[in-house]
Parts: sequence; structure tokens; C-alpha cells
Amino acid sequence: MYMFKLHAILTVLDIVYHATLTVLNIVYHAILTVLDIVYHAILTVLDIVYHAILTVLDIVYHAILTVLDIVYHAILTVLDIVYHAILTVLDIVYHAILTVLDIVYHAILTVLNIVYHAILTVLDIEINEISVSFDGEIEDQLRFSSLPADASTYTYHFGLSADSDPEEDEEDLEEDPADYPADEGDNDDNKSSDDDDNDDVDKNEEDEEKEEHIAPTDPSAVPTDDPV
Repeated sequence: MYMFKLHAILTVLDIVYHATLTVLNIVYHAILTVLDIVYHAILTVLDIVYHAILTVLDIVYHAILTVLDIVYHAILTVLDIVYHAILTVLDIVYHAILTVLDIVYHAILTVLNIVYHAILTVLDIEINEISVSFDGEIEDQLRFSSLPADASTYTYHFGLSADSDPEEDEEDLEEDPADYPADEGDNDDNKSSDDDDNDDVDKNEEDEEKEEHIAPTDPSAVPTDDPV
């Protein structure tokens, strides 16, 4: 009887033991399954998040690259526009400066040409005047050389100066004949004074000839006809 009870207790213990092992095994595998499911779920979520982040980063990266490319090309376009605008302005300024310099150059040439021709005109006028004056001096010298030898004596004896008019002096002689000697040969008392006068006349003639060579007088002031 005691042995039956002992075997019954051992059987119950074995049943409980194996039942416990089975439950523990079931729980263990259930926990492992749950853990595996959670692990793979976490891995899946992490993978999804990772790839989502990668996708977002790739989108942001490509968006940034697109924006940078747009900004880059926009900057290049602006720089190209500014560059060509500066070139256009410089070209306009360059041609404007060339035009101004060309205008100033031609203006200076025109002024110099006008001044040059004005100087030539003035010099031509001066040369003509000098030529006319020189021709007049030559004509005066020819007139003086063609005067009679006793012209100075005539001028001296009849009281004529270099600036006097022979026609007026002849009229004065006709109006006042008493003021001049009618016949110089009849007055013996004035012979010595006449000789002195002749000497003075000779000296005056020599002086006049010297003055004629140096500076000829005005031809209008010297009588060109022989006195009567």
C-alpha cells in the first residue's frame, strides 16, 4: 500500500514535471517567437525609417543640388549679363571718347588752318605793302635822279622848303615880286654873299644826296618839273 502511494506520488510528480517542462518549453518558445517578431518588427521599422531618412536626405540633397544649380546658373546668367553690359558701356564710352577726340582733333586742325591762312593773308598783305613801298622808294630814287642839277639851287634861292608847293611859291613870286631880287647880276654889293650862298647850296646838295641814299623823302613834296 505504501509502495502504491509512493508510485502514485512519483507518477504525479513526473506528470507535473513534464507538464511544467512542456509549459515552460511552450512559454519559452512563445517568448522567443514574440521576441523574434518584435526584433524583426523593430528591424523592419528601423529599416523603413532608415530608408525613409535616406530617401528624405536624397530628396533634400537633390533639391539642394537643384537649387544650387539654379542659383549657380542664375549667378552665371547675371554675371554674363553684367559682363556684356559693362562691355557695351565700355564700348559706348570708348567710341564716344574716340568721337570727341576726333571732333577736337578736326576742330584744332580747322583752327590751325584758319590761323595759318590768316597769318599767310596778313603776311601777304604786309609783303604787298612792303613791295609797293619798295617800288615807291625805287620810283622816288629814279625821280630824284632825274631832277635837274640846279633844282636845289632853285629851291634855295627862291626860299622853297622841302615841303613847299612849287606852284604856290610861283604864285607868291608873281604876287610879291618886290620881295625877291629881280636881277641878281646887277647888284655888285651882294656878290660875296652870293658866293657864300652858293657854297651853302653846294653843301646842302651834298647833304641832300646823302639823305636821298639813306631815307628818300616824300615824292609829293619835291617838284618834278623844271622851274620856269
